[in-house]
Amino acid sequence: MLLFILTPMILWWVVACGYPLVYGIFLGFFEMYDVTQDPVFIGLANFKNFFTDVSYLKELWNTVWIGFASTILINIAGLLVAVALNSVKKLKGFYRSVWYIPAVTSSVAITQIFGIIFDPVTGIVNQILTSRGLDAVSLDSNYGLAVAVILLYTVWKSAGSSAIVWLAGLQSIDKRLYEAASLDGASKWKKFTSVTLPSLKPIAVYIIITGIIDDIKPIDIFSIDSVYAYGMKLLLIERMKKFDMENGKSSYHMIYDTILGENK
Repeated sequence: MLLFILTPMILWWVVACGYPLVYGIFLGFFEMYDVTQDPVFIGLANFKNFFTDVSYLKELWNTVWIGFASTILINIAGLLVAVALNSVKKLKGFYRSVWYIPAVTSSVAITQIFGIIFDPVTGIVNQILTSRGLDAVSLDSNYGLAVAVILLYTVWKSAGSSAIVWLAGLQSIDKRLYEAASLDGASKWKKFTSVTLPSLKPIAVYIIITGIIDDIKPIDIFSIDSVYAYGMKLLLIERMKKFDMENGKSSYHMIYDTILGENK
């Protein structure tokens, strides 16, 4: 019975994820620049090039650590929002909708807004800085600012979705646990650390794992050309996308696509 229920999901994974993943790894053993040329088997040369290319490894490291940092910040923000929403007595639906709006807003619209704000010439941030006699900033030459913008974007867009899941977990906690804690004289902070957090462990495992999977992958903001020019090339995915647009997808770059899950 369980196998019958899981069969559609397994088939979907095989078709949409499993086959592209395996095929991407397979292409990594060949040298092939376009469909007009026959692929040439070169063994592990592509893999060796990837793990010895300092520039690609640096961008891969940026992609990984920024993805993990995004997951941590998103879940902290989401948990705090969920705790606040759980204590709201009136207009619960309204506040939940407000926090969830960024998650369903078009990524294209959001990235265009970020482009307007952080444009190195006409951006709102630089206009404010220059009006106060300060130097303008550019994401293209400011690593720290570029990373901050990336984290700001991901947290703002994903915190609402995280909050909804955390909120479901909070509402599933047995109220009798809080009553018992109150009888023992526990403070609000003690209840949170001794009752709330331990009860949220199953939710935490799910949301952190899925969050890492999502956040370590290419982020929507980096696929928009108007944002790419503003320092987002510090991530591996942007080098890949630029190369693919200029030269076509080679088997060498299928290695990077496979590592970041772009073959799905």
